[in-house]
Amino acid sequence: RLEQKLASPQFRQKIVSEAKECQDDWRHAVAEMWKLVIHKTIISVEKVLRSRSKLTRPDVQTCFSIIKLCDIPDESAVPEEAMLRGTFRLERKEVRAVINVCAELIDNNDVLEVAELDILDMLAYIAGSRGYVVYLRSQAEYTIFFEEVSVRIKDESLPLDVRQKSAEVFYNLCSTAEELGITMNLLVAGCIKMVAEWCANAYRNSHNEAGGSERIPFLEMSPLIAGITCMIRANMEHAMLPVKRHGRAILRLAKSRYRRVADRTQRHVLNEYFLCHLLVAQTAGTLSGLLPGDLGDLGEASLTPRMINDLLQLAMNRQSEAQNQQPGEPLVDEIQQTHLELTAQLLSCAQRQSLCKLECEKIGADPTTILLNMVDSIPDTDQLLRANASNSDKGAPLVAQDVVSNSPFIKNVLKVLHDESQGILSGRPSSQRGEENGGPILTPILLVLQKSVKEAERQASSAKTLLQILAACAEAFPAGGCWASRTKTCWAVIPTKETDPKQKKFSVNRQVRRCDVSDL
Repeated sequence: RLEQKLASPQFRQKIVSEAKECQDDWRHAVAEMWKLVIHKTIISVEKVLRSRSKLTRPDVQTCFSIIKLCDIPDESAVPEEAMLRGTFRLERKEVRAVINVCAELIDNNDVLEVAELDILDMLAYIAGSRGYVVYLRSQAEYTIFFEEVSVRIKDESLPLDVRQKSAEVFYNLCSTAEELGITMNLLVAGCIKMVAEWCANAYRNSHNEAGGSERIPFLEMSPLIAGITCMIRANMEHAMLPVKRHGRAILRLAKSRYRRVADRTQRHVLNEYFLCHLLVAQTAGTLSGLLPGDLGDLGEASLTPRMINDLLQLAMNRQSEAQNQQPGEPLVDEIQQTHLELTAQLLSCAQRQSLCKLECEKIGADPTTILLNMVDSIPDTDQLLRANASNSDKGAPLVAQDVVSNSPFIKNVLKVLHDESQGILSGRPSSQRGEENGGPILTPILLVLQKSVKEAERQASSAKTLLQILAACAEAFPAGGCWASRTKTCWAVIPTKETDPKQKKFSVNRQVRRCDVSDL
């Protein structure tokens, strides 16, 4: 009866009206009323747990329903309050009491037999609510959630919906903590190991059984991958060593599953993890003293040139499928932006790794010597200022043409664009082809995209995808580092903070990759 009354909009409005008549601060009065309701509800559940009576599923559902009703906004709630705190009315004491009763219920085997999914649903609700998570201050309170998740996702005998709900609890807590800026440094290693063990087991089962790869429950895998991505992003430096130890299993499963995921939303989860793994490798390289953007050593989880090329091909092959096809929606939405960013980052890494290898093979120099020469060739601030109006690379030795032509950017983007332009223009009058074949590669493609014909729809669509990749590279690397044709003279020091405008001295510098004028 209490649940029915509290769920009634008329009854809730009556409470607000009476509170306004009695007190000026009516919101505080309503919050105090809800605290009392939650307190009495929890006490009644605890009494049943300590008695010989058994809790039934309706009892558990009623308790959780009353707790959730506390967060339903009243009709008279002002937008400013909802924006700042939402409708959350509980404080630290009540939040702790709610978490304690959930822990008691989930440790009771009799209750688990009848209401395990309901308890996990309540934990997922708490983990996804900022009002609750902001009051979780001790590691023990976070451990309650992660222990229950760890036990259930490893037990394949449990129903699939229970394992999926456990994975949802994990994602909600990691995502909400990242939004609030809460770090969980002491729990990062254990969580990465937990997800890695699940991924290793899923990968092993998919290859031991015929057609097993199609039976990997992505509804269970998706929140686990998304949750660990949020946790790594929020605890980047603390995650490097755990990723080095256990990251290979996560990366391997995500890569193998990427080819079979048809839904763009699910593929977005894998794209975000690849970006996160790439950022971990770059952070490891920075801490190891490498140049900005170079990938550091992550042991078995390292992004080797072969792995970078494999991921690049996967991303480019699925580029057109990542586009938003919903009518009335922007073509490049958040999912497509993430996909384009991943493609640009991978293309930049592949370009740099490939040029280092090709230059080493052509020049015959030791890779260590090449890296040391790159560091020595970075101009200082005074040289940069003196060469402000001139070409700083004037007189630099040109790279062999076959080295540049075999680089990933030329092969995967420019050469394909050239081939597509020839295919598109082949269906046009010879007079127009003669005028445009002698010009730049992009000029005829842009003209055809503007006035595309039915015979060239397929080529135009492919060219459009490549132009999106080209634009993403320009946006992610505005200095042209994505299509730089050399590794030794493609670095510049950009001053970012000026301390003395008259003497033009700078205290903060940033090294960036850039292209040469000849590259343009």
